[in-house]
Amino acid sequence: MLSITDHDTVSAYSDLPSEIGLHLVPGVEFSSAWLNIDVHVVGLNVDPYSRDLALVCGEQAERRFRRAEKIAKKLFEKKLIGSVDDALDRVKKIAKGSTIGRPHFARYLVEIGSCSDTRAAFKSYLSAGKIGDVKDEWPHMCEVVGWIKAAGGIPVLAHPAKYKVSHSKLVSMIDDFKSYGGRSIEVTSGYQNPDKTKLLADICARHNLSASCGSDFHSLEKSWSQLGKIQPLPAGCKPVWEEWS
Repeated sequence: MLSITDHDTVSAYSDLPSEIGLHLVPGVEFSSAWLNIDVHVVGLNVDPYSRDLALVCGEQAERRFRRAEKIAKKLFEKKLIGSVDDALDRVKKIAKGSTIGRPHFARYLVEIGSCSDTRAAFKSYLSAGKIGDVKDEWPHMCEVVGWIKAAGGIPVLAHPAKYKVSHSKLVSMIDDFKSYGGRSIEVTSGYQNPDKTKLLADICARHNLSASCGSDFHSLEKSWSQLGKIQPLPAGCKPVWEEWS
């Protein structure tokens, strides 16, 4: 069982072969805002052909392109790239029709010799707090949860352990998420400290939410987040796939 949850697009489902030997669960991952924090919400078992979903994915793509323009301008100001327009054209080609994100800029910086590899690109220029970490006005988390529900999917709070917030704020985030209609949280995501996994499993149980797991796969270069390489859910968690199977 596998779900492709690209950021702000379901385009992966438009050209898949009819037989892939997997139970493929249509999914998407939306960027959203909660108390000025960038929060990701996954939608699982959505209708990838929903017209409403296509419309909001288009809106998100526009937001991402405006953000990409800001990133390119900042990199140009630091003399890391030769031209804003050239960078945007090349980044669009690297993205191959998908929504543009920082990983595409990282690959471009490697291509033009500004960085040795994508990890160095993020460490120096694109990670949180660096010049390429451009904040955008994402829709509120409540709105994004509504999009997913309207497309017939289950809203899942993505990788809660990766948000740099206090424990009390994380609990408050999950309280609000549930009140908006959220039904599951990612208890395991990529490589994760077992103590964090246990903490999230406990929160999941207390809030009566189902549990999801993800590899947080973004590219083959990241050995710590390989496709399908996930830790098992702790005992006692209700798997999210039981909600539709």
